[in-house]
Amino acid sequence: MTFPRYGWRFAHLAALWGYGVSQPVFSMLGGNPEFLVVRGSTQADVVVFALLLAFAPPLIVVTVEAGLALVSRSLAGALQLVAVWSFSFLAVLQLMRHLDPARTEALLLPMVPAALAGVAYLRFSAFRTFLSLSLALPVIALVAFVASAPLVVDDAEAADVSVATRTPVVLVVFDEFPVSSLMRADGSLDTVRYPNFAQLAGDATWYPRATTVHDSTTIAVPAILTGQRPEPGSLPTLADHPDNVFTLLGQRYTIHASEQLTRLCPIRYCPRTRAAVPFVDRQRGLFYDVGVGYLHRVLPTSLRGGLPPIGERWGGFGDSSHVDTRELVLGALDTNAWMSAERRASDQQRAQFAQFLQSLRRPAAGEGALFVEHALLPHGPARFLPSGREYRTVQRPAGLDEDSHRWGPSRFLVDQALQRDILQVGYVDSIVGVLLRRLKAVGLYDRALVVVTADHGISFEPGGFPRIVSKDNVADIAGVPLFVKSPGQRSGTIDRRAAETIDVVPTIADVIGVRIPWHVDGRSLRAAPVVRTVTVDSGYGPVSTSPAAAASGVLATARRNASLFGEGHDSLYRIGPHQELLGRVVGAPGGAAGERDDVRLEHASQFGDVRTKSLFVPALVEGEIADDTAPPGRSLAIAVNGRVAVTTETFADGGRSHFISLVPEGAFRDGANSVDVHAVRDVPGDLRLTRLGGTPTGRPGLRAVRHEVHSGRATEKEGVTAR
Repeated sequence: MTFPRYGWRFAHLAALWGYGVSQPVFSMLGGNPEFLVVRGSTQADVVVFALLLAFAPPLIVVTVEAGLALVSRSLAGALQLVAVWSFSFLAVLQLMRHLDPARTEALLLPMVPAALAGVAYLRFSAFRTFLSLSLALPVIALVAFVASAPLVVDDAEAADVSVATRTPVVLVVFDEFPVSSLMRADGSLDTVRYPNFAQLAGDATWYPRATTVHDSTTIAVPAILTGQRPEPGSLPTLADHPDNVFTLLGQRYTIHASEQLTRLCPIRYCPRTRAAVPFVDRQRGLFYDVGVGYLHRVLPTSLRGGLPPIGERWGGFGDSSHVDTRELVLGALDTNAWMSAERRASDQQRAQFAQFLQSLRRPAAGEGALFVEHALLPHGPARFLPSGREYRTVQRPAGLDEDSHRWGPSRFLVDQALQRDILQVGYVDSIVGVLLRRLKAVGLYDRALVVVTADHGISFEPGGFPRIVSKDNVADIAGVPLFVKSPGQRSGTIDRRAAETIDVVPTIADVIGVRIPWHVDGRSLRAAPVVRTVTVDSGYGPVSTSPAAAASGVLATARRNASLFGEGHDSLYRIGPHQELLGRVVGAPGGAAGERDDVRLEHASQFGDVRTKSLFVPALVEGEIADDTAPPGRSLAIAVNGRVAVTTETFADGGRSHFISLVPEGAFRDGANSVDVHAVRDVPGDLRLTRLGGTPTGRPGLRAVRHEVHSGRATEKEGVTAR
């Protein structure tokens, strides 16, 4: 065969690349229009991205071919065939994910049709003609994508309204935060686990029956900022929400706003900090995020385990996938030290909150100030302990099915995900404490209207949706924290009305004495309560219930949480089987040389040099066990330095037996730590622990020892001598 000219080679590769990559990506972005909005992408960003995505890879290949042809035309032709095979492989790979074969098969199956495509390209002109005509498809997809991309409208003029007072306003919106996580079994605020929320509630009005209006952040947050129920298909932009708290107060108030996933504040009132990000860095971040989304789309489930999770925060995970946490311990540092340390940290979300804290100041006489912060916490991925220390990130909870977006059937795995979420709520409580101290330090606490709420909740029920609202989980998704501290308020009250997050803006307007010049669906919380139906919308339609039923559901979840975890932070680790084993001494830690080791610990090296005063603690212990040793559902005890710290269960994942558990940070000591995994055998009248493996501490030449624990006493059994 005589290979086509380079122009046609480029066309053929661009067509195959379009089938395999560019068209699926354009389609994926078209189905997630908020992705570009969240990133604040400009017209130039979108055009350059689309051109590079559609044509850069085939152009690079053909350019290299032209260079190779100067040495050998055969090499250039071979490279063209390799590219045809590779791009065809990507096109076929998308079909393979629906079959979800084993790991090896997932990569082997597309090779055959890709090879056939290479043969057809080499031998049949009709196939090459087909590819030539197919070039129109990626071109059309590119043009349609650029034309329909929902770009951000940056500017608008605020309403000309009169304001009776210049009361400062502080609005903090947390993310994915069910109010039940703050409650005791009787529905009261858990003052032991959350002392800073308790301090806020002692001076504010708490609305324990407050509910959201949507299950998605990019719609629920605009509803908070506008006081309006969202229109179907609306995006979190100023263009779709021109009437909001920023355009209400922009001409009369100085605005300090941190919008993580929305773009509602006009640029004249809220200069965009992202504008300082270099164009090349914006493109790199865009391609990274899209690349992860593409891999989620084309890879079978069995090959997606190590990928960052995708969801409504899709546009943000690329910026914080590698986090340096050794600069911050909330609760151990004062506000100014915390902010100073935060500037050195690479965690974008914590740095954003530190910047918000720094923006808090007492306005001059006659000046009004609006401070708005959307903090992406306690939203996952779970990684924070209440102390502010961080453990290795749990990107995807073991109990969550990524394809169905449902929790799996294992109650224990779902409870572990709930455990990590509540621990992260403890970290949020620390943040609230820093916020309150900062407000007091700058003289805002007594003068300002302070509102703390969340966009929506999350549900932890086996077989149910964690985030998509349904009749079964509506109480968990709907119920959110809402605390309102009026200026000068020093007495905490509880208001059990059916409040909604769309009441926030009307309440702000009522307190500062401004008339809202447009229709709002919310109602000031200072007005008389009204009878309402709790309605939470989603992409699948609204779900409604009565306020009484929603409150009953929230209380039921609070009771279940209290029954599972008890009170205080330490009790959060006591969720495994056979809790009577906790604290039991298991004998000499570590495996001796030559002993069989059936456990593969993930990141085992992190236990070798622990620094208890650092910001990282290796609290997450997970690994894999030989199936014949501990099949799924087997009870395990994890000992740290010779003492049982937690108990857990094995579970199946990818055809293998795994385990995961959080160990209390106090179990570790400075320097090297041993972590040993023991199987629990329940014999009549006793529990026996058999060491399966862990961190090796024995030396070659020593006699191997397998410890069995009976009633807390370790005995030795002779093993195999290592030579």
